[in-house]
Amino acid sequence: WPFDGVFVAGARDRASDGGFVAYTLRPIRNVQVRLRLASDHSVVSQPTTVWVDFASTIVRRGGGGPRPRVRATLFAPREAEIRRKAAHAYLLRPRWDAWRRVGSSRWPRRGRLSASVTFAYPRGTLGRRDRVLVCTRERVPDGFGEPTPYDPLCGARRLPRSLR
Repeated sequence: WPFDGVFVAGARDRASDGGFVAYTLRPIRNVQVRLRLASDHSVVSQPTTVWVDFASTIVRRGGGGPRPRVRATLFAPREAEIRRKAAHAYLLRPRWDAWRRVGSSRWPRRGRLSASVTFAYPRGTLGRRDRVLVCTRERVPDGFGEPTPYDPLCGARRLPRSLR
């Protein structure tokens, strides 16, 4: 990333008798890869995009009770740009036509590899059928993760139920 059509040789290997080859790839940013036949440089595969994103977890606590909470944890180094942004939490109940924002909070800068934020949800929510969404608005493209239709809308008071 950025995808500018320039490819750098990354690995060499021989294909099996059936013409198959496999590689393990652990990139730190989004990348595009392709295969090229070494004996004939005109035989080149179409590029394949490998999307890379920071790991994260979302834990729901106290669902249906007086103090439902959602804790989102992002595993990203302290210097990652996303840690300077706000996280926004949304709730979608089965009969609602849109996601409703329930809170916003900045990711804390402390901590070396992870940052956590906790959001309070309305009393009696977070039942089995209630859905939660936590997002951070980032510039697009940013080199991490596959862009989604919600990216430019993250932070709005309401989000459409579906953007397909």
